[in-house]
Amino acid sequence: MMWRMGVEIVAEFHGLPAVPSLLDVSATARAAIDEFLEGRADEIYLARTDFVNLLVQKPVIQRLLPLRPTEMEMLAMMEYVVDVRPAQVLEYIYEPDVSTVLEAILPRFTELQVYQAVLEAHASEYAARMVAMRNATENAAALVDELTLDFNKARQQAITHELLDIAGGAEALAQALAER
Repeated sequence: MMWRMGVEIVAEFHGLPAVPSLLDVSATARAAIDEFLEGRADEIYLARTDFVNLLVQKPVIQRLLPLRPTEMEMLAMMEYVVDVRPAQVLEYIYEPDVSTVLEAILPRFTELQVYQAVLEAHASEYAARMVAMRNATENAAALVDELTLDFNKARQQAITHELLDIAGGAEALAQALAER
């Protein structure tokens, strides 16, 4: 789709195994992180499927980078809490320093988000296949019932015709014998 629209494709990843591991998707996440860190992209979004249940899968566009935790935190609080007031910001002392901790954690967090998206996409695909197979099985069973009924009607009609032929032949024979 993007190729047809003339959008430059930076990287292409395909051929994931049926049960992907974190290592299988880490290259995808790493490519997105590198695009962002090298300044070739201002924001990185992930279009994915949100698996709700067997019958419901919702398309979602999620921003991966840059992270804005306060925005997400406020949205979650506004959804469930009536009186929302910003919490007091506390400063913590980190060992090693904050930037070192974030440099280690943020790429892994992004990898996990991409991995979750791949797993939910697989779950959505399997759910859609399962629903399609169940519908096909139910339709086949209904078709078998309908064809069995049609076959039984045709057989009954053939038996009725044979009985009428026999009865007609017997009546004709009886009339021929009576005329003699």
